[in-house]
Amino acid sequence: MLPLCLNWLCDHVYAIREAATAILTELAKKFGGEWATKNVMPKVLALSKDLNYLHRLTCLFCLNSLAEAVGPEQTAKEIIPVIKELSEDNVPNVRFNVAKSLLKIGKVVDSR
Repeated sequence: MLPLCLNWLCDHVYAIREAATAILTELAKKFGGEWATKNVMPKVLALSKDLNYLHRLTCLFCLNSLAEAVGPEQTAKEIIPVIKELSEDNVPNVRFNVAKSLLKIGKVVDSR
């Protein structure tokens, strides 16, 4: 099931990408942060470098959801640097969503 959900992150239909994010978040909560860091995060982080800006947005949405599951340490170590990189994206909508992501993810990092 995991490979299928990870592939859905690049679907051309937004609702499918959104559903994949929700499923992956639930799996991360069920199996834990270490599992999510090992099995989900590499694919999600790779989306931050995708040429398609919609996939970069999906990366942000996924990171927002996964931050709580992976915990504050992994969020600070792996997620924040990617968000910082995306803050310089050439697409305004990506940069706008970076600002929204920082509000959500900042709360996770502050909890440590």
